[in-house]
Amino acid sequence: MKMNLRFYPDDDGAVGVSLDETTTRKDVADLLWVFASPKTLAQVADSMSVQGSSALEGSIQGSPFSRASEFMTHPIFNTHHSETEIVRFGIFLVHHFPT
Repeated sequence: MKMNLRFYPDDDGAVGVSLDETTTRKDVADLLWVFASPKTLAQVADSMSVQGSSALEGSIQGSPFSRASEFMTHPIFNTHHSETEIVRFGIFLVHHFPT
C-alpha cells in the first residue's frame, strides 16, 4: 500500500490521506485506529456515500472489475521518479520519434 498524508494546520489540524488501489478495507480500518478515529470504517464509508449508496458497496475491490494482473511493470515506470522527469522523457520521445 502506498499512502500520502497531508497535514492542514489552518483547518483545525485536519489530515488528508491519499491511498492507491492496493489499499484494503483493513488498511483503512488500521488508519482510523492509528488516528484514534471515533468512527468505524462503515461510518466513514456512509459519510462518503453517493446517491444513497455506501462507498463500501461501490468499491471495486472484490468485484469482477478488480485488477488481477500486474500493471506498470515496464522499467520506464521505475526510471522516472518525478513528474518533471516523465515530462522530459515525453519531450524526448516527441523530438526523436515524430509522427
